[in-house]
Amino acid sequence: MLHLAYAELLESHHISGVDTTGTSAANSSTAASTAAAASSASGNSAGLAAARNVYVGLVQLQPTSELAWALLERFARRVDGAAAARQVFRLTRRARLSGELGCHVYLAHALLEW
Repeated sequence: MLHLAYAELLESHHISGVDTTGTSAANSSTAASTAAAASSASGNSAGLAAARNVYVGLVQLQPTSELAWALLERFARRVDGAAAARQVFRLTRRARLSGELGCHVYLAHALLEW
């Protein structure tokens, strides 16, 4: 649980700056505001990379945990979009077919697609 709280903390630092960075970079025409947005985005991407490492590490620690895979898929959907979440679901194919992962992975994926 501590890993998940840490990942959410890292991700919350990224999400708080996403909207302002995206709108200021798109709406501004001055070089100064674009440079400020770029430096803010690089700081936010470090937090995202750290959060991604926590989620991937959780899956590596417990490869048969349906919860770990569902959380990684939710993170991928929030950060990278639907295609990335579908790719995470594809990674579970072998474990799903062998019976190591159960129906909860399907349920998590279905809820994200809906």
